[in-house]
Amino acid sequence: MAQYTVLQKSAMEAILARYGISTLTEWKLLEGGSANTNYLVSTPDTQLVLTICDAKSAQQTQELADLLEYLHKADFRTSKVIRNLDQKLVEFWEGKPVMLKEYLAGRVMQNLPPNLLSDVGQQLGKLHTLAAPDYLPKTIDYGLQAFAEMETYAPNSLFYKWLQEIEQYVLGHNLPELPKTLIHSDLFYNNIIVNTTQSEATIMDFEEASYYYRVFDLGMTITGVCSQGAEIDLAQTRHLLAGYQQIIQLQDVEIDALQAFVVYAAAATAFWRYRQYQVLNPNPEMQSHYLIMKNLADFARQLPKNCLINLT
Repeated sequence: MAQYTVLQKSAMEAILARYGISTLTEWKLLEGGSANTNYLVSTPDTQLVLTICDAKSAQQTQELADLLEYLHKADFRTSKVIRNLDQKLVEFWEGKPVMLKEYLAGRVMQNLPPNLLSDVGQQLGKLHTLAAPDYLPKTIDYGLQAFAEMETYAPNSLFYKWLQEIEQYVLGHNLPELPKTLIHSDLFYNNIIVNTTQSEATIMDFEEASYYYRVFDLGMTITGVCSQGAEIDLAQTRHLLAGYQQIIQLQDVEIDALQAFVVYAAAATAFWRYRQYQVLNPNPEMQSHYLIMKNLADFARQLPKNCLINLT
């Protein structure tokens, strides 16, 4: 659980007052968030989420808030940011950017049933139809271009050699021809809220959104939503892709690259975990966590060539 900023009741009330909220009935720390502190805030009328952006600059937080409002105005189902009394999306507390959002009622489900997998696919397809705002990054922070950081971290390691092999494998799949769009880029099951009737899934946490290959987003979603341990669940993947293609028909070049981008997404996640838990924030309990994604990438790579193609 990430908690970088501890707020007492008086501080919480002072922040909420800037939104015209005078009565705080209850608040509690929410689990999750690798770079934010999140509180569930209850008032007599509603529940809200207060996010203190501990690791984001004011500009980065503003761009995230702008993106969430853009998505809301486009009728895309996600978190809604609340403006303060000055009609600003971002507040500040002790120099740190703050956002207040509507609370998404529901729960996280690790194994989504077919109807929700289809719904997630449809929502991802809808996201990919939206124009990408100019301020979005044009690369992935833990994508291919970042793998070279291993020259600093562990230049002679087997893991770096493996990443280099993955990079060459991915680069062999006609990248210049692949469509790019607004993508989530980090769609794991714990970034999805399922409503109380299990009829609808809401995608949240657009911290890593970018303008990048849409097939990367599919590869990451298969990795994060349709995997069981170190294996891809092909039945779940079929439901996800069927929902997606109700909105967007994949191009032949994307279908051909899909397996490579599942491998890429898993490898990129393995790299992120290695960098996070062995270099940037060493954590002995999490140091081998990257191997789960490495093994998943290896599993996806050894699948028969037409395995994922046949699911489309």
